[in-house]
Amino acid sequence: MITERNRFGQVFGTQNNANVGWTEMRGGATMNNQTTDNRQQVNGMSLEEVRAICRDLERYYTIDVYPNNAALKAYHGKESKVILPDVLTKITNTAFAGHVQITSIFIPRSMVTIDVTAFAECPNLSEILVDKANPKFSSRDGVLYNKEGTTLVYYPGMKAGDEFNIPDEVEGIEPNAFSMTQNLKIVRMPMLIERIGTCAFSNCRSVREVVMTPNITRIDERAFHNCDRLSIVDIPETVTDIGKDAFYRCGGLKTIYIPNGVERIGSHPFCLCNPGLVIVCESPKPKAGWSEDWALKEGYGNKTYKVNFGKSQKR
Repeated sequence: MITERNRFGQVFGTQNNANVGWTEMRGGATMNNQTTDNRQQVNGMSLEEVRAICRDLERYYTIDVYPNNAALKAYHGKESKVILPDVLTKITNTAFAGHVQITSIFIPRSMVTIDVTAFAECPNLSEILVDKANPKFSSRDGVLYNKEGTTLVYYPGMKAGDEFNIPDEVEGIEPNAFSMTQNLKIVRMPMLIERIGTCAFSNCRSVREVVMTPNITRIDERAFHNCDRLSIVDIPETVTDIGKDAFYRCGGLKTIYIPNGVERIGSHPFCLCNPGLVIVCESPKPKAGWSEDWALKEGYGNKTYKVNFGKSQKR
């Protein structure tokens, strides 16, 4: 068995020195002089063509093929730098789970959907690269964004550097975008971001400080879940919502300030944080939209953190 690289994938087998390869088939393409049915295509190729390609890729990938989609379910290779085949349209959740050897992944132009935990359990991933012809995604310094660069999709867990300034043009952060990062200590947000999404920094266990801007209005559910070294959080005066479990298991927090503008707080947002955590509230009392267990130390019982009401933050 001889291996070689090919535009449809990372490594392919050849038998008796006869190359295993495929001709590009896109929009209105033909094969064996037969026009493909546009209703049953994936990236301009018929389902039969795509299934044939995917059968040849079985050694390296598990792929589900159906109209308009070729979804990567699992990767089986052993390469550290993975070049995905230019036939895939989707990466499903945990497709690379358990592959500690992977350091780099190249996204082809055919890719249009990446699930939120597609790169979970891929702890040594340090860069994601994207074909410049891809219509949905882009890459800058190894970080994955949408095509326009206005949404940060994923920050690789082992990317080098302990500080990161999110680019000024970024307006949104996808769920799990910074999940499991291992080197980051400080993250600074740009002015355009108004919401920190669900699990955005979940399990980012190295981060110590997240610098928010005065335009942020929402901190969603589990946004900083299990960031056990997070010690500096300055919630802006503009925030109105703090989601359920937003700071769950943030053991490094000693003090947190809740501005008067916060109208809604979900269940146990500070559960299992530092036992000595002091919560300083500008409001003179809990508001109607705050959950009954918002100040609980644990997910059960009635032990609460020390809360100082009617206090302004010292700046």
